Amino acid sequence: MDDKIKAIIGFILIILAIVSYLASSLYQTLETIGTALLLIFMAMVLGVAGLLMLWRYLPRIL
Repeated sequence: MDDKIKAIIGFILIILAIVSYLASSLYQTLETIGTALLLIFMAMVLGVAGLLMLWRYLPRIL
């Protein structure tokens, strides 16, 4: 794939991480604490993956 496409995928992953983290703040009751933790974990994984993709492919574009 082209480096620009990979950088765009990195931005999309970061946006998904932000949305996932914001969605986890909706689950504040004790019954859904597992869902909130899962969404926070997904946000961390997506955020790290997005940052690593940007860190690797953005300097090649610029």
